[in-house]
Amino acid sequence: MPTPGAWVLFQVFGVAVVFAMIFQGGGAIKCWECNSLYDPNCADPFDNYTVAVTDCDQRFLPHLPNVSATLCRKIIQKVNDEYRYIRSCGWIHAEKKHEGGCYKKAGTFQVMVDYCNCETDECNSAISTTISWISLGVLFVVAFTMQCTGSLAN
Repeated sequence: MPTPGAWVLFQVFGVAVVFAMIFQGGGAIKCWECNSLYDPNCADPFDNYTVAVTDCDQRFLPHLPNVSATLCRKIIQKVNDEYRYIRSCGWIHAEKKHEGGCYKKAGTFQVMVDYCNCETDECNSAISTTISWISLGVLFVVAFTMQCTGSLAN
């Protein structure tokens, strides 16, 4: 039997998780949009001090009418040993060639391009800081269950 304090903590956390999932889950994907050619903070390591996150529902492509962005994209271009980083909303899923949802393309004149796609808010930063609310909730339920069954020592 859980203690009254543990039960209250479980209820408060449960309500917080439900609200976080509701407010995080609705609406369009939000991505960073910048180009290191114009803003050096867009390069790696990424510094969002000068960049605002973009609601991708506010972006439209004339050649894809009525299609919403569903992913964020980070592109790293290398041309003649010079790197450029471009972060943006994405509309079309590309083939994944290697780990992390990224793929490489090489061209003529010493051009190499890495495309990385991801599907959570603000995931096109250098280091993903998005918290998985589902994972956090599962962890809490397991800890609460262990507390109730006496598996966790006080």
